[in-house]
Amino acid sequence: FGSRSNERFLLCAAVGPHCGCFWRRFVVPLRRADATAFDPTAPHQGRADVGLRCASAALFRSQGLRRNSQIVLCFEASGHTLEISGALVRDLRPDEASLGNRVRAGLDTLLTEDKQPPDVDQDPEAWSASPLRGFEAFARAVPRALRAAARPP
Repeated sequence: FGSRSNERFLLCAAVGPHCGCFWRRFVVPLRRADATAFDPTAPHQGRADVGLRCASAALFRSQGLRRNSQIVLCFEASGHTLEISGALVRDLRPDEASLGNRVRAGLDTLLTEDKQPPDVDQDPEAWSASPLRGFEAFARAVPRALRAAARPP
């Protein structure tokens, strides 16, 4: 599960006849945040700390992760986005410091050549155990991120 782009959400079973489960996708534009200069030890630069708090609120519930949620952090100053899928991430913690470190690692997959995640087709076991599972970075602006978020999963 999760190797294809349409596998980003785990939908829950309906509780009642009219209470179906739905996917949640949040897009957070961070106007002053720069993905290349993002420092997880000082996330207040560019107000990326607001994005980390939004990610924590969108993905976590009282006893675990929301598997039917996805958040897109848009670093507008550099034109990059980072998608975090609740159905795919593992060992994510709601505190700002550890979430910031994982966001930095996710952004580094796009910005540096030597920090690529394992290929899901070549080594599915390594991909499944990777801390980068569920994080996807893109070089795109907010309008393209909004169009991608509006498409059904």
